[in-house]
Amino acid sequence: CALWDKNCKVTTINFDNIGINSEHIYHEERSNLASILCSENSRITTINLSNNNIGDTGAHDLAYKALMDKNCKVTTINLSNNNITSGG
Repeated sequence: CALWDKNCKVTTINFDNIGINSEHIYHEERSNLASILCSENSRITTINLSNNNIGDTGAHDLAYKALMDKNCKVTTINLSNNNITSGG
């Protein structure tokens, strides 16, 4: 099922070490992780993004374009080993 589909029952996703970078988190011109997590129909509460290359920009976009959205239901997220500094 598509993660934003109202019939999808997936609550946990594991994107460990799959090459995700900041453009996969948020990009205005194409589907991205932020739009999936903000979907009214999304049931995702746990996400593992460890061992990717999200960086400071991706961490910022994840926080402000997804996690702070009223529709986002994520309560647990793993961002270890993503080249995120204290600025991210």
